[in-house]
Amino acid sequence: DPDATPDLAAAIVALTGEGADVVFDLIGTRAALVAATGMLRRRGRLILLGYTEQTYDIHPVDLIVREITVRGSVGASLEDLHEAVALMARGVLRFDIADIVPLDAFDDALARVRAGGLTGRVVLDTGSGAV
Repeated sequence: DPDATPDLAAAIVALTGEGADVVFDLIGTRAALVAATGMLRRRGRLILLGYTEQTYDIHPVDLIVREITVRGSVGASLEDLHEAVALMARGVLRFDIADIVPLDAFDDALARVRAGGLTGRVVLDTGSGAV
């Protein structure tokens, strides 16, 4: 039911007053990309990180009039990782955890992620006690 799905783009625009400066898409689904594009402010940047087999169409006029930049990124540097961990430690970045699974259950966890329908991230527990 489409009416049961919150309009994330409208919520972000309402929260910020004009939309997000930068949106990182980690999911890669058509619905996520539509929402991500919709929540960008004028001159906003969409960074694509989520691998997907789905396609996403955007009209070039939307890019031109709103001056949106779309970039792809295959990864990050070690410095980027340290910055992300620091942001998470400060509570700036937050995410829901759907499940914590042992590292040896990686294949099963990946299958669950690929199947979709999770309400958060699947975290791999290395046994180090860090989770």
